[in-house]
Amino acid sequence: MNPILNISRNHTDVSIKEELRRIADFFLNSSLFYIENEAFRITELECYFYSDAHPDSYTHRNPRQALNGLWYFHRLKNPEKYRNLKQKGLDITIGNIGTASFGGILIRKISRFPEGESYNGPALIINKIIDTIGYAVLNDLGIADASIFTRENSLHIEPFVMERRLVLSGKRIGLNSLRFPGYAEREYRFFTRPD
Repeated sequence: MNPILNISRNHTDVSIKEELRRIADFFLNSSLFYIENEAFRITELECYFYSDAHPDSYTHRNPRQALNGLWYFHRLKNPEKYRNLKQKGLDITIGNIGTASFGGILIRKISRFPEGESYNGPALIINKIIDTIGYAVLNDLGIADASIFTRENSLHIEPFVMERRLVLSGKRIGLNSLRFPGYAEREYRFFTRPD
């Protein structure tokens, strides 16, 4: 398990936001997201985490989300039809099979680094990935056990020292607050804005 992505075994319903903020800060301020050879800064993400102490039922709880440091493509069943799905996205898994916890960090917005085009929304990011690496590679990454930090992969994360930005938080987008009202209002969306 990667220590950057580790959630303490002793987390509580109250302490989890700070643990998620710590992980989010790494992805927002200390790493780059690569699609092939193109570098992007992640500028917005949402965190989902389910455990006995923190039963956030908005978390998919896909078996892959019980693992740590892998890619998880939402609803990836048929790669050739994936582009046409309206609800799709890419998570970085932050679960722990040993503690029966499930977690994912949904990438919501990326900007070409150091400057350039932005992709705002999980579906647009997936379409950019498909356009760049193709369906077959996307499918391979969706089932592979290679770490998100494996530089040889078409998608990977690299630690990188860059200008730090203030990390802000807000409610996650698009959740039906009637389903699980206690968790719909939690500020588990983390984002930065340029100065």
